[in-house]
Amino acid sequence: MPITRRKLFSLRATVGYAAFAAAWILLSDRVLESFSDPHRLAQFSTLKGLIFIALTATMLWFTLQNVPSDADTHLADSTPTKGVAIRLVWGVITPVVALALQWAFWSTIDPFAWLLFYPAVFVASWLGGWLSGIVATVLSSLLAWYFFIQATLAWSATRPATVITVGTFVAMGVLMSLIIEWLRQSEQRSGNLKFEALVEQSLAGIYIFQGDRFSYVNPEFARIHGYDNPAQIINQVPATDLVMAHERERMFQMAQAQLSTMGQKIRLNVAGRRRDGTAVELEVHGRSLQTATGPAIIGLVLDVTQQRRSEQLLHAVIEGTTDAVFVKDLEGRYLMTNRACAEILGLPAEQIIGQDDRTLFAAEVGERLKARDRSILEGGKTSTHEEQLTLLNGDTRTFLVTKGPMFDANGLASGLFGISRDISDIMAAQTALRDKQALLDRMSALAKVGGWSLDVATMQGTRTREAARILDLDPLAPDSTRVTDAMRFFVGDYGDRLRQAIQRVIEQGEPYTLELEMVSAKGVHKWVRSQGEPIWEDGRVIRVEGALQDITEVQQARQALQAHQEQLEQTVRERTSELEAARLEAERLMRIKSEFLANMSHEIRTPLNGVLGLAQIGQQAHDESARRLFTQIMDSGRLLLGIINDILDFSKIEAGKLNIETMPVNLHALLTRATAQVQERAQAKGIELTVQVSDELPATCLSDPLRLEQILLNLLSNAVKFTTKGHVTVSAFEREGRLVLAVVDTGIGMNEQQLGALFRPFEQADGSTTRQYGGTGLGLSITKRLVELLGGEILAHSQPGLGARFEVALPLMADQSANHPALPEGPLAVASAPIREPAPSGPGRLEGLRVLAAEDNPVNQIVLREFLAMEGALITMVDTGLAAVDCVTQQGGDAFDIVLMDIQMPQMDGYEATRRIIAIAPHLPVIGQTAHAMSEEHTKCLASGMVDLVVKPIDLTILVQTILRHLPPPHHASAG
Repeated sequence: MPITRRKLFSLRATVGYAAFAAAWILLSDRVLESFSDPHRLAQFSTLKGLIFIALTATMLWFTLQNVPSDADTHLADSTPTKGVAIRLVWGVITPVVALALQWAFWSTIDPFAWLLFYPAVFVASWLGGWLSGIVATVLSSLLAWYFFIQATLAWSATRPATVITVGTFVAMGVLMSLIIEWLRQSEQRSGNLKFEALVEQSLAGIYIFQGDRFSYVNPEFARIHGYDNPAQIINQVPATDLVMAHERERMFQMAQAQLSTMGQKIRLNVAGRRRDGTAVELEVHGRSLQTATGPAIIGLVLDVTQQRRSEQLLHAVIEGTTDAVFVKDLEGRYLMTNRACAEILGLPAEQIIGQDDRTLFAAEVGERLKARDRSILEGGKTSTHEEQLTLLNGDTRTFLVTKGPMFDANGLASGLFGISRDISDIMAAQTALRDKQALLDRMSALAKVGGWSLDVATMQGTRTREAARILDLDPLAPDSTRVTDAMRFFVGDYGDRLRQAIQRVIEQGEPYTLELEMVSAKGVHKWVRSQGEPIWEDGRVIRVEGALQDITEVQQARQALQAHQEQLEQTVRERTSELEAARLEAERLMRIKSEFLANMSHEIRTPLNGVLGLAQIGQQAHDESARRLFTQIMDSGRLLLGIINDILDFSKIEAGKLNIETMPVNLHALLTRATAQVQERAQAKGIELTVQVSDELPATCLSDPLRLEQILLNLLSNAVKFTTKGHVTVSAFEREGRLVLAVVDTGIGMNEQQLGALFRPFEQADGSTTRQYGGTGLGLSITKRLVELLGGEILAHSQPGLGARFEVALPLMADQSANHPALPEGPLAVASAPIREPAPSGPGRLEGLRVLAAEDNPVNQIVLREFLAMEGALITMVDTGLAAVDCVTQQGGDAFDIVLMDIQMPQMDGYEATRRIIAIAPHLPVIGQTAHAMSEEHTKCLASGMVDLVVKPIDLTILVQTILRHLPPPHHASAG
């Protein structure tokens, strides 16, 4: 059965106790022999027993506290056995010293001679172990026997007692030596147990390596290598299996070298191998020792994987940062620099290492840097400061430098570290920012605008100096920029409004802008504009920030402006009243003018109707020579009618009462109709008149046919008037998406001056032409106004003697509707009337037609009666509208085929008469006839129920065509 540490400890404790008990009994009994008094003997015996109990109890407690465990695994005994010679020396010296002391004081200690040898044995055992104690015991016995017992005592008389005394001393010496040795070993074992506990709980891996395996490893060593417990490694795993393959040869050679040379220390980094095959970075420490079981390497292993990773990360950070990082020794020489430092200095790192600042900078800069480094090392504290340096390339840069001392394990300065950041751009930006801030402060002062901020939680805040100035506070006083009770400056309704606005900002996040009256700290009444908006964080308003602007001057100016505005408004009201009166007067005058022109037109057209009508009658009733006279009368009348029409059109244009309509227009028919009206005059002068219409134009377009015809007729009339020979050409084509109507003649032409005044009203190219060619000078002016009303423009090109070219460019709007009928002839024909072939010429075109005519003017009655009689119509003439109504009422609507109704008559005008006749005979057509040429008359006639309107002076052909256009088909057929 193997002997464990616990069994060995129990054996030693038992032997020690037996020796102690035996020595105690022998010595205590020897002392008892000296007592003769039984009572004293009993007391001493009791005392001896109590002392024995106390000593044995103490020994038992100490023994139980140091009982070792049964674990067989233990650290190898690395402490070599003390030399025998040293033990023998301790065993000899202590008895000799005791002998010398006893010899010198023999007379004093004679009764207790053995007392000095007991301490000698104790000291020898304590210093040299059990061997020294036994040697000291034997030597002390011999010395005592020889020098004291044999020399001074009667041997024969005391031999039994002396032998017992010597034997007792020997026994006590041996026992004392063994007990002291046992106590020492117990203490050593206790220390070993504590050491083992410390080793087991160490954060470093501890090992003992012998041969090619580990004879001991602690749990941390096993954990580092991925094992569950040390037993899986001890004497189980070869040392080479705990390192990576590429490290095995190096580790084997190192272990052999260590074991061959005792006491050599090792420290190296190695790539360890974990149980799962992964690598772990290790730092191995060890020392070779000679132990009882042979040479061994004892040391520890540290897992530095994280440290290496941290070092790599630190190296990456140091090399990756844009700040210069460096380390210097105590002499100022660079020991380490990073890439940024090398880039700033403009030198490779290897050229910087070992140099000092005097080499890398100008002499003055280098000395300044070294002086600062010395002050930092002497102060022993880290310092951050700005340094302006001139580099080797001549650039001057500003750096923010942090420098501090480095200390060794003894707390002594070993060098200096530094971090330097180039802040030149930041300093420039800060300077610009300060300049901008100063400018902003000046602008705030000029604009009288200050800022403020209010913390919602504390309702305390800050304000800018300009805001303090607005409140008449001292801007340099610390309290002036703190907001504690800003509401005290606002009283009454203004304070309530401000409180409510700030409360809405806090609760609802609603910004505000208010103009308020306040009383400053100096009692001055001011007007300010206060603005505030919320600052949000985590969905709630944490702060309100705003601006305060002094608008006192603005308010004063506003009040002055308000007073001035009220004065102006009063003036405007007065002027408006005057203008309104003027406008009413102008409208009255315009109305009078319009009424005058209408009346003039009516009064002129009425007798002109008689003149032209009688001339037409005379032209048809007389022979050739008389017909020429009547023709000249008709031409003069038509000229007078054209002048009247021009004056009326110009008046309507000036009054803004000329309306433009948009309807389908057949361009080819329009040009043919316009040229037909001047064809007779052109033929009379021998002028060739031609029409050209481009095939690219649509068949119909949208415009005002009446005004287009009027424009063409004016241009053609002028062309024929001022052309004596050659030709006149009218053409229509498309240019750049616009409709162009061009009239070209070979007439007298015009110079630049005449072209400049061409479109002015009442002017002609030459005043003399009025006498030569006649005219009012309104035709081209009216034409230009009509073109502009249609959204176009008119241009004229001419040279004296080479004729003239007039171009009218209008918007081209194609008609998208299907097949519109062509417009009927006549300037006042109904737009919706269908196209009819013109009535045949000659008398009898109205043969058998029953016509009721209402006309109050006797001359016009004659003209109308003769016109209708020449065409074969049966006419019933009345002189008032009321008489016309009575005829229809008495004879019935079937008694007449058509009604010709004058507009302006006494008793009942034509409008009312028409309405009554239609009420009696709805199917009886009524055609109005009037000397009013205004377009409003046409509208009013149609509104009253008339089917058409004939304008005086009446042209017989137009009258016949108008009547035929509105007859029922049977009558028209019979009349045709």
